Amino acid sequence: MKWYRALPLGTKILAGFLVVAGVSGLSGILAAGSIYDVAARAERMYTGNLVPISGLPEMVREYQTSLCLLRDIVIDRSEQERVEHQELLKRSSANVEKGLVALLSSNRSPQAAALQKKITEDLKLLGFFRDKIVDLAASGRQDEAVNIMRNQGGDVIARIDSGIGEVVAMNKAQAGKRHAESTQAARFVLALSAPCLSMGVAAALAIGYFLSRSITAPLSAVAGKVAEIAAGDLTVRSAAPASTGSRNQLHLLSLHLDQMAQTLHSVVSRIVFEAGKLSTASGALDDRSAGMVAEAEAAGEQIEVAAELKTLVCRFTLA
Repeated sequence: MKWYRALPLGTKILAGFLVVAGVSGLSGILAAGSIYDVAARAERMYTGNLVPISGLPEMVREYQTSLCLLRDIVIDRSEQERVEHQELLKRSSANVEKGLVALLSSNRSPQAAALQKKITEDLKLLGFFRDKIVDLAASGRQDEAVNIMRNQGGDVIARIDSGIGEVVAMNKAQAGKRHAESTQAARFVLALSAPCLSMGVAAALAIGYFLSRSITAPLSAVAGKVAEIAAGDLTVRSAAPASTGSRNQLHLLSLHLDQMAQTLHSVVSRIVFEAGKLSTASGALDDRSAGMVAEAEAAGEQIEVAAELKTLVCRFTLA
């Protein structure tokens, strides 16, 4: 981690924010992907099950209408009513076939394909019996038409009714399966979001603590060394040898503090040395001054003695 400690403070802070942003971005991407999957599943359930089944009541109504129109054709007495009912019957039958195709198109399973084939064949058979019933009713043979409607046509109608019920049940099962998958995916998103959020919070706290320690610890060390220097200890050094080439501003501050302490120590040592030399020179000067005073006193005494001798000589001469 020496390379990290040697980084500038701005780079450290930026790197910490980038790591937090990376963890948050990764968590967001994972959560967004899971949420998108849940949304896609919900959309498939809506478009594949709810939309097709929404036309089921209309299709059933058209199917019941076609059966009622077929019965009316049998009991119609006028040709005009029979023709009108035949047109309505063709229209209702076409709507029933379209509704079944739309209902079965959302389910592409083999069971749905087999069921669609079965209902389509029954509808064709019902159409055959329907045309035959219409022809018999048009020729005045209502009894034979009623007999076909009740027997062969009734069996086909019962199979179609059963097929429609199977279609509804299959659609319901598919919708339930998709709903269960969507619920499971939503729970997975919730389970994924919680640890991702925890990871983001933990990363932010860890990086914040690490950054604060990497800034406050060197500052505290520098402050302690400055206090020792202020107390008079000029031998204090704070920069480690490994941090000499660092680009970190706090390391540079410690290095410059060491240089300042070294300079002060050199200056003070020089002053002390020069003061010692000055003190020695002053002592020698004092000794020399004392010698000169002693010599002056001795010379003064000699002058006094000479003066007294001169006085005595004068006295002896006068006498």
